Amino acid sequence: MTVVFFGTYNSSYPRNRHIAKILHDAGIETVAIHQRGRGIGKYITMAYQLARLRQYDVVFVGFPGHLSSIVARFVTRKPIYFDAFISLWDTYVDDRQAVAPSSILARWYRLIDRLSCRLSTKVIVDTPQHCDYFARSVRVPSEKIYSVIVATDTDLFVPAPVKASINPFIVFWHGKYTPLHGVEYIVEAARLMDDRSVAFQLLGGGTLRPHIEQKIKQYGLSNINLLPSVAYEQLPSHIQKASLCLGVFGSSEKVNRVVPNKIYEYLGCGKIVITRESAACREILNSADIRYVSGQDPQELVDLIKGFRHTRENLNSARNRELSLRLQSRMRRELLAVFNLR
Repeated sequence: MTVVFFGTYNSSYPRNRHIAKILHDAGIETVAIHQRGRGIGKYITMAYQLARLRQYDVVFVGFPGHLSSIVARFVTRKPIYFDAFISLWDTYVDDRQAVAPSSILARWYRLIDRLSCRLSTKVIVDTPQHCDYFARSVRVPSEKIYSVIVATDTDLFVPAPVKASINPFIVFWHGKYTPLHGVEYIVEAARLMDDRSVAFQLLGGGTLRPHIEQKIKQYGLSNINLLPSVAYEQLPSHIQKASLCLGVFGSSEKVNRVVPNKIYEYLGCGKIVITRESAACREILNSADIRYVSGQDPQELVDLIKGFRHTRENLNSARNRELSLRLQSRMRRELLAVFNLR
């Protein structure tokens, strides 16, 4: 089987890296037709390259790739497997509230969501909860939707010995400063934390980082250290130094449907995780060492952190590492099932 990995996808994004590796390890030949940058020129170039290609079986559109899947359908009659992963309308209108629901741009996002999925042979998302959302809100026939969990690279994200008794006690978070992640909730918890041996480390960037920086300055907090984004290969070393790791704490409905990359990466490093309770986490991570909060009262997070801090035990979790390995195998099975392979 020959698969064309097609689109304007981000090749360094963890999900795309994992999918490419799984296909390679399964002996599937892949041909990349990939363009980045601004403007419609990249779509014209990709369409031309795909039109000239003769010997292939499937077009796989990586994430993000809503417009790419539409372009591909106008060029080929071959099956298109589209890793939608997220809904544009859900992300920009509901979750980030960057666009008014009644605006022209919101309608555009809704149109692109539906058209990209309708023109694809199979649509891939990351959780069963997202399958339900796409069937209900994006109106994708349920028989076209496949769940392929995110998982992580368990060769890169590995445990390292860290004890809870070390000073400082590092509570670590990484990701994008967007509403989904609810970083302001972490800042409020840091403000309430009266144990000066607990240090919060937040790594990453995003549109809300200046707002978070202002909050930290306003509160005069010295127990939060903001770190810049690092190369993906450097991320495990930061996680390994942590005593506890934090997930997402946003308030949108999307939080209930996702298990973000960071949680899989924490599990790979054998870390105990605290995150907002969600249906997706409860279902996929049901055997993990995870503590859930409602995301409403920051004192909940403070109390959990202090409880772990005072146990003075090694917080590495063999259970989470083992689960990470099982989830990696599950991602492989789910992806290969999309291609009717085992």
